[in-house]
Amino acid sequence: MCITHLPQLAGYADQHFSVSKHLVNERTHTKVALLEGGNRQKELAQMFGPVSEGTLQSAEDILMMVKERKSQLLLLQ
Repeated sequence: MCITHLPQLAGYADQHFSVSKHLVNERTHTKVALLEGGNRQKELAQMFGPVSEGTLQSAEDILMMVKERKSQLLLLQ
């Protein structure tokens, strides 16, 4: 398991979770959610800064690059 705020590193995860805290009746509740597809891309974009066309494109680029690298590594084995 790796906990990071770096989208370039988070892109390598086989599974990506979002962890958030919320205050309910003066008690802190923690929520963990599995991110897939577009939600994962949005989370990576948020790691860059405000979500915009540019940050969404950067997130997509990371996910595509990681997919290609992982495929190349499988071919080498």
